[in-house]
Amino acid sequence: MKKLFLILALPLLLISCPKEEIEPEPGGELLAEADIGPAGGVLESDGIIITVPPEAFASTVTIQIAREEEFEEDFDESAASPAFRISGFPTETFQPVTIAIQYQVNLESDTYLAMGAVEYLNEEETPVAVYELFGATDSSGYLVAQVPATYDEPSGVTGLKSTSVIGPFYFIARAIYKATTEEGDFFKASFLKTNDRQKIADMVRYMDEAMNACIGMKMIDKAVMEAMVDRYGLPEVLVTDKMKPASLPYVVTFPPLARCALPENGVVPLERYYRALKIKINVSKTSLEQLSDDKLKSYAYLWVYRMVYYMYFGDRMDWFAYASAFWMQEKHTGTSDYSTGMFDIVGKSPFIGMEAGQEAYPFKREIKIMYGGTIDRNVELHGYGMFPFVKYLGQRYADDKELIIKIMKEMLLSGPVNPTEAITPAEAIINVLEEPEYIWWPVFFEK
Repeated sequence: MKKLFLILALPLLLISCPKEEIEPEPGGELLAEADIGPAGGVLESDGIIITVPPEAFASTVTIQIAREEEFEEDFDESAASPAFRISGFPTETFQPVTIAIQYQVNLESDTYLAMGAVEYLNEEETPVAVYELFGATDSSGYLVAQVPATYDEPSGVTGLKSTSVIGPFYFIARAIYKATTEEGDFFKASFLKTNDRQKIADMVRYMDEAMNACIGMKMIDKAVMEAMVDRYGLPEVLVTDKMKPASLPYVVTFPPLARCALPENGVVPLERYYRALKIKINVSKTSLEQLSDDKLKSYAYLWVYRMVYYMYFGDRMDWFAYASAFWMQEKHTGTSDYSTGMFDIVGKSPFIGMEAGQEAYPFKREIKIMYGGTIDRNVELHGYGMFPFVKYLGQRYADDKELIIKIMKEMLLSGPVNPTEAITPAEAIINVLEEPEYIWWPVFFEK
């Protein structure tokens, strides 16, 4: 069976009525459009066919196909077709949708159809297309793949579904070939055959090491993780051939999640693993080849820790998530994304970051970050500033291998599920540590 790459992009809009009128997303010439609802339907244009089965959509939406221009150079040397921009898909679908794209090359090697997500990251709002892979078959000059249903949470499970109703979104579809995979115990990487396979094998090995570190810290239950892999397959990293901006060597995206409603024992349900680990990590080939071994390992630990933290707390990051991710990096790899250069305006002091947690701090803009998820600008700086404190806790209580997960579970189990009402990381730290804060807090400032 041949395989296919499908490119999926998602600036997200709110659904407020059964039929949503949408304007075409930015792109090239509009090729075709149709209203498709719960009864299903087919939309066809030159070189592409979209087949929506009955009961795939909960409401009627306007689906549009256009030429793609902004990201037409993605997978340039490995492209087997033009790029198409498909707008209007609801974020929640309930049956697989079939997409067939006519290829225009001789397929002398494995083929894929690509689907990606367009994210606008950081304060510069740099657009980056984030991709994933799907299996496909060659049928009469077309590469055919099924886009899996996005609604995969079992009925009757509470506390798992996203608090927001989002969609429609757009995605970019294109046929790709010359790709392969490298698998580890907990992760796999997909990449073009022109990539450095040894570098990619190292990346997968480091991510497996990072997951084992999380297992050792009791942040992940190994048996549940293995059951998730057996049932749903390995979480995947894609190495693209695209030269991303220097400030974006990689991009991590997640599906939207609310905070997790844990049972009393704090064990995360299997479905939560699957939903939360439906991550997308795209690393550019150029950036990967230029990374030192230490930096590659550092990134791998950051990605995996961020994934695990996300499984508990969903899309939004708090300062403790940010600071403890840097500590995870430094503790296990000797390097960190933390830099006192963030605070040049006050003589490289982290105190401006600590002060950023105050309500009066002016930078309250919500931003998406390349680590995955969203965070308020003031909370991001607060996380930078509090990294030395989290590092201090990790060193002072080094014998407590479960300190981080104790703090995380204290935040979840000691307060309501609503993120705005749950206890703060600071309150959780005070509750978890056996020594009173008047002992460890002054010692931290002395250090």
